[in-house]
Amino acid sequence: LRFFRRKWNIILFFLLGSIIFGVPFSLTRTKIWEGDFQIVLQNEEKNSSMSGQATKIFNALLGDSSNFNDSLSTQVLILESPSVLNPVFKLAKDLKQKNGENVKNLRFEKWYNNNLDIKLKKDSSVLNITYRDSNQNLIIPILQMISKVYQNYSTYERENFLNDEISYA
Repeated sequence: LRFFRRKWNIILFFLLGSIIFGVPFSLTRTKIWEGDFQIVLQNEEKNSSMSGQATKIFNALLGDSSNFNDSLSTQVLILESPSVLNPVFKLAKDLKQKNGENVKNLRFEKWYNNNLDIKLKKDSSVLNITYRDSNQNLIIPILQMISKVYQNYSTYERENFLNDEISYA
């Protein structure tokens, strides 16, 4: 208490300075809007033989989920790739251009790093997808497009696997 009584003028100076510089700074910052959704990834084993099933059960009993996590990590990397997300990027670019923004220098990596956050929840097969933008009206269309692209990708992968199984059978 004695310290505060002696140094009240210095404390007041820093407090007022923080308010004078902090309030205008916070008011001039552009607002960032955020939307998110979750996708449950399914780990479909390609090896459906008896030995493959036995190995899977044995590993599960031992608590070894490394194969499961490796497969999910691979799926996440594929879903994050430019080849899957390029239609979403094009939509975002078109919507921004319609709103009068300059998108000439906008590149996929910059857009991905600044706007998208795709993470797998720890010890689960749930993928969290978050999209941020300064324009609130872009959030829902972009998230819907991401969801549609992921759904198309998962059906493509399943159909491709079934076609391979039919041709080998």
